[in-house]
Amino acid sequence: MWGADTGVSRGAANQTRFTNGSTGGGSADIPGSNSDNGQTNLIDSISENLTLSVAGAATTSTIQIPANSFVLAVDGRVTTAIAGVDAGTRWALGDVTTTTRFTAATGAQAIDSTLVGINHLQGSVATDATGPIYTSATAIQVTLSGGVDNTPSGGVIRITARYITFGAATS
Repeated sequence: MWGADTGVSRGAANQTRFTNGSTGGGSADIPGSNSDNGQTNLIDSISENLTLSVAGAATTSTIQIPANSFVLAVDGRVTTAIAGVDAGTRWALGDVTTTTRFTAATGAQAIDSTLVGINHLQGSVATDATGPIYTSATAIQVTLSGGVDNTPSGGVIRITARYITFGAATS
């Protein structure tokens, strides 16, 4: 809930200003989501409580990172413990092309275990399939690995993707 000292207002031309008055004294100007000629840029996020598949080690989200997006980060938090796998099993965040695009398989099985995925921004990114750009809409995939049995009998991970989308001018 926003307090009385928090606000959203117009900043400089084509910018939105978020302020956190006396509590934190901070503010941020976010570039506008459109311009006079219809081109767009939007900083956004999507999130899903992803129930893990009991049919295999990989579970694909229903949400998709939009086409023409630059991914800032993808993160996950276990909200229902991952069950039915051995102690060595860990989880990673990626997509169907690169299962560890955002994180290595280091996520623990317990409730509140988290991973913040920024591997795709590392200087060692060698191919488009591991970088931050998506030219078509793409789902996020959680993949379990490292154990003898990586097929869970249950578990839920809340996944969130943060990105910037771009659209060309319409006139």
